[in-house]
Amino acid sequence: MTASRTCTSRGSSGAGSGRSRGLPIPTCSKRSLRRRSFAAIDRTRAAELGLNASQIATNLNVSLSSSEQVTPNFWTDPAKGIPYYLAVQTPEPQVASLNALTNTPVSTSLSPQGDPVPGLLSNVATLTRTAMPTNANQANIQPIYEVYANVQGRDLGSVAGEIEKIVAAVQKELSPGNSIQVLGQIQSMNDAFRDMGILVRVEELQGVQSDIKLAAQRREPFDLGFPLFDRA
Repeated sequence: MTASRTCTSRGSSGAGSGRSRGLPIPTCSKRSLRRRSFAAIDRTRAAELGLNASQIATNLNVSLSSSEQVTPNFWTDPAKGIPYYLAVQTPEPQVASLNALTNTPVSTSLSPQGDPVPGLLSNVATLTRTAMPTNANQANIQPIYEVYANVQGRDLGSVAGEIEKIVAAVQKELSPGNSIQVLGQIQSMNDAFRDMGILVRVEELQGVQSDIKLAAQRREPFDLGFPLFDRA
């Protein structure tokens, strides 16, 4: 599944290719990479051993993160009534290398003599080293790049107007599926003015309705008019 990439700006300003007076240099969230181990499970081999991907992942999770993550158990002190976690985990010094990690037991079978024979992770999976981002920002399962900015020496409204022009210009250059959204205080300001305008219109309609009823009772002619506001 290919998700669209959304560049989101939070704070008192938005993202764009230009610079606005009174807007310090925006900062983007860092996407540093870290070396990680990726285990590719051989499902055919795992099925021959009576395993599936969920069982392998669960057993590996228990070994590395303790059984508290999968099947939490408690013991309550009868004297003090305080519950304590009971967990099983492989000591970290014993998983200090890839070789030790591949020797992690993920299944158990019995030999003809009745002795347990552990099935190792290396029998059903292949480990490879790869680079993955240490942090990944998402919104509605879509990856995003966040740009943080603020206002300095100017009011929010004037900077917001210039940012809207920058965003509109950059929006035309984006590939299909990509978008730019300006959030934070600018969105809050626009929502507040929108709600205020709706409230003013509702009050005007209520006043007009009252005047119409009063004119009907007096049987007088009524002139219906609304004031016009210049948004500029």
